Amino acid sequence: FKNEGYSTPADIWSFGCTVLEMVTGIIPWSREFDNIGPFVFMLANTERVPTIPNQCSSELKDFIRLCLTRYTIIS
Repeated sequence: FKNEGYSTPADIWSFGCTVLEMVTGIIPWSREFDNIGPFVFMLANTERVPTIPNQCSSELKDFIRLCLTRYTIIS
């Protein structure tokens, strides 16, 4: 989204979103954004993570948070 390239951290972030979707049955942020433009802007300009349900174990919450950590790609 930031035109910085693509590497393993993007795959890990996507995996975290997939795990969260498997847990909730809902695509992350789908209830908050119905338009791709504002969604992409939010992803590119904030460090926000989707809400992680309270019913998740503390280990799963930590795993999802770690997956959703954003890293800057340095070339």
